[in-house]
Amino acid sequence: MTATADLRDLTVAGLSHRCAQETAAFFQRASYDPAFCYELFRRALLERNQRAYDCLYSQYQPLVAGWVERHPGFPSAGEEVQYFVNRAFEKMWHALTPQKFSHFADLKALLSYLKLCTHSVVIDHARARQHLLLLDEEPSDAVLLDYAARGDVAEETIEQAQQQEFWRLVNQRLVDEKEQTVVFGSFVLAMKPAELQVRYPHLFSDVREVYRTKQNVLDRLRRDPELRTLRADTV
Repeated sequence: MTATADLRDLTVAGLSHRCAQETAAFFQRASYDPAFCYELFRRALLERNQRAYDCLYSQYQPLVAGWVERHPGFPSAGEEVQYFVNRAFEKMWHALTPQKFSHFADLKALLSYLKLCTHSVVIDHARARQHLLLLDEEPSDAVLLDYAARGDVAEETIEQAQQQEFWRLVNQRLVDEKEQTVVFGSFVLAMKPAELQVRYPHLFSDVREVYRTKQNVLDRLRRDPELRTLRADTV
């Protein structure tokens, strides 16, 4: 492993060059050293070095673009790939503050978080777009035909509006990154507890912690009177 002191002596340009070389080695299934890319993340997110952030963006933009294109919600999103790439990096920049950086011990954890941000922005956009369509005073013929094909238009509109409100309230009640990750991973990405623990070891020390977090969240949400009322109305 490369010594930390040697990494700190590198310029951002030199660091970016080595990160690109090591990434290429990784994809060629050759031995590689992730320390250079991790240091680039550290300077960008911990030190808030704009030059390092620009290099980080250039390095990982193609990877994020691939995640966007493979996301099941992208074909109907109505936006270009680059729009979601930019939103994903912005989300990571704002959410992963210097105070939180110490929780990410290696490059794999950081890339997993960036992937989570990518999935999140695509889904958030899809929900917002769906909500705008529902509130449109004059929906397009395509939208009306789609609703009609699935049943009563009024019932469809009411049901989806209630679902939007339900998830808005749920998001307000998630108290930290652990709970957000469990709920998003379990109910949006359909990930199993073991998969969540492997992907986010900086949040969960073992799979039992995933189960505990998930159970605590569900128990608290089920006791919430406002959520219970809203769910009763949708049944």
